[in-house]
Amino acid sequence: MTESAPNLNEPGSSVKTVRSRSGKKIIFFCLVIVGLLGWWKRDELLLAMTPSLDADEQQKVVTELEPLGISYEVDPETKEVVRLYIPPKKSIEDKVLLKIEGFRQLQILEIEDCMFTDRSLSVLRTLTALEELYAGGSLISDTGMSDLTRCKNLRVLNLDGCFSISPAGFAQLEHLSRLESISVQDTQFGVAGAEAISKLQSLQEVLLSGCDQVDSAALSHLGKLPQLRAISLYTAPISDAALKSLESCRQMEILEIDYCSRLTDSSMETIASFKELKKLSLMGCSQITDAGLEKITDLKNLEVLNLYLTGTSAKALELISGLSKLNQLRFNANQVTDEELKYLGELKELQGLHLSGAKITDEGLKPLSELTELLLVEIGGNQNFSGAGLKYLTGSSKLKKLTLINAPIENETVKILTQFPELQVVTLRDVLIDDRALPYLQELSQLEELTLLYTEISPAAGSRLKKALPNCKVNFVPKPSR
Repeated sequence: MTESAPNLNEPGSSVKTVRSRSGKKIIFFCLVIVGLLGWWKRDELLLAMTPSLDADEQQKVVTELEPLGISYEVDPETKEVVRLYIPPKKSIEDKVLLKIEGFRQLQILEIEDCMFTDRSLSVLRTLTALEELYAGGSLISDTGMSDLTRCKNLRVLNLDGCFSISPAGFAQLEHLSRLESISVQDTQFGVAGAEAISKLQSLQEVLLSGCDQVDSAALSHLGKLPQLRAISLYTAPISDAALKSLESCRQMEILEIDYCSRLTDSSMETIASFKELKKLSLMGCSQITDAGLEKITDLKNLEVLNLYLTGTSAKALELISGLSKLNQLRFNANQVTDEELKYLGELKELQGLHLSGAKITDEGLKPLSELTELLLVEIGGNQNFSGAGLKYLTGSSKLKKLTLINAPIENETVKILTQFPELQVVTLRDVLIDDRALPYLQELSQLEELTLLYTEISPAAGSRLKKALPNCKVNFVPKPSR
């Protein structure tokens, strides 16, 4: 059967046919255009459809949220919100975060440990000026990462503890071309994420502590970052060969590899190549010994060094005595005697003196009399130290914190404390002071916190002390009666 031709003699038949065909063409072209726009600029269209809130509208929103404990800052000229902090409360729901949709001038958003999901995190695509995002502990997943990576101006990003992001989800980070600092500690960050951020040539700081998927392959990608200045790899299962892949990062200033227990003295050769290094933390790297430490004695820019729980011995103090810029140092103090302690006297910039467990006497502090920059002193676990040696440290007029634990500290020692005018925090635990020390303790009117645990001071004297130091938080627990 053949299709009959239209009757041209029938009134309006030709016009109807033309209109029908024209209408179909128009619909077709509209669908094509909409499809192209959806494919080409879907995000831009959605953004354009989101109304921007002016300063007054933003103020109404933050005023409404103030009972939740939020804090914020506004631009002094535009009065628009530029920083917003939402406290971590389980009762805060997604709808709270959605209220800031359209805060186009927001630069800093702090929502750490808030239980926000991808639904509310979709608001990120409307925060076009966002430069810093602290969303650690949120429930963001790969879907939310897609919205997050629309924030093209991000420079600082914290996603610590975001377990819902898959290893592949971190690959989306390659879209944040302006990123300078990223912290993804205790997450599933691994090779895919490392490869993605290796393309970000502005990246300077990468914090990966607790990421057990960071291996040799991941580090080989991070070694491609020419501007990398800081990296944290706490507990990472990396080898000496893996660390060596970072040798090309010549600008390295901060290296934290605590409890990377597979690293040996061979890694110290790699570390020695970081001539700009200012902070090095090796805590818990038990296979690193004095032989390895000797390899980094030319790192003259070092300011912070942590050797605690490494395989180094008391000799370490002699080896590092030439690092004149050191101001913070942790080491295996329980191996140190007066003989080794004298080498600390060469570190004139030292701010912290951690001597818990050290087998020193009062006279052992005499060579440290020129350490005038000390801010913190900890001494304990030593039955040969009475506290009288603190007189050698009175030139440290900046001292703010003093801790004396499990040592035969007597009342006269407390009298010496009055010679430290900036002292703010004092802890005396398991020491021999009694009620006769009260007059000296009462003179420490500048104290902010005083902790007296298991001393010979009586409860009645402890109560009097609290009244005598009204501006000081006094933590008092008497020694248990026998």
